[in-house]
Amino acid sequence: MINLSKILVPIDFSGPSRKAIDYGAALALKFQSRLVLAHIVPSMTAFNYAFPTDAFDLDKKAFADAKARAPQMIPPEYATTLDTQTIVKSGDVRDEILGIVNEEEIKLVVMGAHGRGAVGHFLLGSTTERILRRVPVPILTVSHLSPEHEIYEHRTIPIHRILYATDLTENIKVGLRYAAQLARTFNADLKVLNVVDNGELFHTGFPGFVAERDNALNRFHWALQEENVTGVRTELIVLEGQPHSTILQYADRNFIDLIVLNLHSKTFLERAMLGSTAERVIRAASLPVLSLPVATAERYMTAIAPVHANA
Repeated sequence: MINLSKILVPIDFSGPSRKAIDYGAALALKFQSRLVLAHIVPSMTAFNYAFPTDAFDLDKKAFADAKARAPQMIPPEYATTLDTQTIVKSGDVRDEILGIVNEEEIKLVVMGAHGRGAVGHFLLGSTTERILRRVPVPILTVSHLSPEHEIYEHRTIPIHRILYATDLTENIKVGLRYAAQLARTFNADLKVLNVVDNGELFHTGFPGFVAERDNALNRFHWALQEENVTGVRTELIVLEGQPHSTILQYADRNFIDLIVLNLHSKTFLERAMLGSTAERVIRAASLPVLSLPVATAERYMTAIAPVHANA
């Protein structure tokens, strides 16, 4: 089973924070993890300079309020069944969250979107760019979920169909191993999808769709053999279209419960907030999206043995 000994949920006391907590708590129960809630009181450096006394009083009050409210965010139904921890710090939101990930040896970060303040902008603007470029562990985003994908009252997470959308690089194995282990844990079907960009098909010298499809299927079979993925209900799919919209359309039409994506350090991640496939899928998805940072895969993959039938 995947090692999720500690799950971090950054909170800003908004509705999206509560959705993230619901997912984090349900996952913590499933994987017997510690649930860590963290709120960062944003730094008021400029205000401190102009009005040091007032700023100190405001910081002190905001910190005290957060310390009191953070434990109350844990759903009552989980209070006696989960190992929980709350952390409140002051400073730069991005730096403090990354510090907590490292100091607490966090294995998964669960984030909402469209909340208030700096935490609420994790999926919008510069905060997201910097977090996604630097976070060394998987990030589960639960933005504007449709009702069938929300968690209510101590529910088991409804994951019956997992979609791993991938390119054809060596990194395919990173996401495949993680997605396959998740499929085994939840007894879910695993769909492995590659989308051939129809815009690129018109470029001179670019192979046609049939050649690209055959190449993708060969890469899929290679990765399945390399990871020894057996005993998992797996379907391999190659489609033509605009990558982000095709991924979302396939997920919607096939009742997918979780999308898994790789985050590449240059070709994928550094463009994540500039209109790439990752950013568009995360923004538009009405279901959870799990992003796996390829550059630091060894940090969270070492605890995951290759998938075997009797694992």
